[in-house]
Amino acid sequence: RIQVDVGTLAPIELLVAEEGVASQLEGVVVAENDIKDREDELMQVMNLSNNPILSDVSIVPLDSVSFQVRDVSINESIKIALENRPEVFEQGLDIANARIKVKQEKNQLLPKLDFEAGIRYQGLAGNKGNAIDRAFSQDFQGEFFGLTLEVPLGNREARSNYSKAKLEEKQTVFNTRKVEQEIVVEVRKAVRQIRTNAERIKASKKAKELSQERLKAEEKKFKVGRSTSLEVIRAQADLAVSEGRATNAIVDYQISLGNLDAVLGTILENNNIIIDDTGI
Repeated sequence: RIQVDVGTLAPIELLVAEEGVASQLEGVVVAENDIKDREDELMQVMNLSNNPILSDVSIVPLDSVSFQVRDVSINESIKIALENRPEVFEQGLDIANARIKVKQEKNQLLPKLDFEAGIRYQGLAGNKGNAIDRAFSQDFQGEFFGLTLEVPLGNREARSNYSKAKLEEKQTVFNTRKVEQEIVVEVRKAVRQIRTNAERIKASKKAKELSQERLKAEEKKFKVGRSTSLEVIRAQADLAVSEGRATNAIVDYQISLGNLDAVLGTILENNNIIIDDTGI
């Protein structure tokens, strides 16, 4: 406005500057609303959303988003995932149960030989009391034994059950391989996402630095009358976008690290979380 009053800038520049200010104020209002929404979501996660004392409290982060490169190996990650994922352990139990069932059904196809042996005691006398006494006197003791051999002929039901059990075992093995392949794909995607976000951080950091230099240059040019307020506003907007992208890249990187821990099945261990099974 001062430059327009003294005649170093055209009056249109004042309108452009006022339009830029109005647009930025609108962005501030929207951003403040987004902050309140995120605060409510955080309180809900912390189970504090119904607390009347904290309903209007503003959450101020004390720590800034940090970035530390984490060296992640795909092969090592796949190995850890296959050792820790509960789905793999569950499939291992299914295979063991299926093989036990195969052995059980196979036994039904074999001949059956039963051996029976024992001792009988009999009591013979004129009355009940004497009969009981004679039974324990070993006067009428007798031994016996027997063999029973069963040879299945045809036995279609047992053969059918055996074939069915073998098919179920193969299906369980296939399911296990499918689960393992899905885990491998998940791990590879998670590792690639970490590497991608790490490169995003580097690129967005460089873009933010360039945007800062451009804004400084435009401000210097504007002071000497070699630039317009529109160019300064554009440089400010570009810097804000670059800063946002740089912050989002770091946040996405942290999220991708947590996602990798989940995919590996080590998220509880890495965060020192212990589930106490009390049996209730």
